Amino acid sequence: MAAKRLGLGFAALLAGSGPAFSGEPLSLIPDLSPDTSYRRLVFIGSEIGKANFSLYFGERRALGGRLDKTGKFIELGGATGVYAYEPGARLPGEVVGFVELSTASLGFQKVWPRAGGAVLVGAVLERHRLKPFDPGNPVNGTRGGARLGFEAWAKPLPKLIVAGAGTVANAHRAWRADARLEGIRFAKYDWAVSAGAAMSPEEEDEPVSGYGTLSCQRRF
Repeated sequence: MAAKRLGLGFAALLAGSGPAFSGEPLSLIPDLSPDTSYRRLVFIGSEIGKANFSLYFGERRALGGRLDKTGKFIELGGATGVYAYEPGARLPGEVVGFVELSTASLGFQKVWPRAGGAVLVGAVLERHRLKPFDPGNPVNGTRGGARLGFEAWAKPLPKLIVAGAGTVANAHRAWRADARLEGIRFAKYDWAVSAGAAMSPEEEDEPVSGYGTLSCQRRF
């Protein structure tokens, strides 16, 4: 399958991905400011790849505590996107894919004064629609699976956060990794940019692809 993919980024994090679409809802990293206290984190963003585009959104909520402290949390998210690829000799022209994705995860984070990390375990549900239908592409229809996510972040400067995140999911046997810079605050929102790579063994011609994201979050 010669599908190109897209995805979505993160910093406080996570998700599942598919071969023709690496989009997955990932939140942003917790604010490490000593005077910040919040229980909810709402995030939204966009991701663009070589031949694809997606929008994603979600919320992370602390379970019995605060998100700026060590503890457990739950994260829910969704994404929608479009991608295109050339199927080669199987079909003439180009195939366009449409995808919707939802995720739910339970996580635990450890927060220090200038750094932190988290582990998330959850599930992902993906729906892919191909136009025209490509019989040689296994990434089609609705499929669910488990996912595992990891994230780490640090605050080397007062207004700068650097972060890394990775996820693996078996819905379409895919993994992804992100690197992120965060530190721009405008109109009560925190903005971040990131770049990453996604891979799926089901991709024949391009098993690894890159993407970039722009996202924002707000704390409550």
